[in-house]
Amino acid sequence: MSRGGIENIASDSAFQHMADVGDEIINRIRDVVATPQLMEPDEPSSDALMMDLEMLLAIHRAGIASVYPASSDVAAWRDAYLAVWDEYIGALSEDEFVLGRRGVIVRTFADLLEVCRQYHGS
Repeated sequence: MSRGGIENIASDSAFQHMADVGDEIINRIRDVVATPQLMEPDEPSSDALMMDLEMLLAIHRAGIASVYPASSDVAAWRDAYLAVWDEYIGALSEDEFVLGRRGVIVRTFADLLEVCRQYHGS
């Protein structure tokens, strides 16, 4: 056991574990984004992608160092996801629920973009 502090995340192996978890989350997101059908709003993988974004944010908010994707990757994921969302929703785009849901999606990506910019210094 390496010693770095008394907190759960203070050891080298704990830090490595969180880096591995971050990598797993990022790879799951990349896998979904690579197949546009998986981002359609009625696909479970679409919800899983949004929860993976939330997990990266939760890790950050907990003050636990991890691995974060490049800002350019998050921007590309956002653009791809919203393109699928907008195409799929189509005529429902003026529905109050749909507008609210889209706003939450946009905010989630914006929050993660900010974290990644801070992390990578860009």
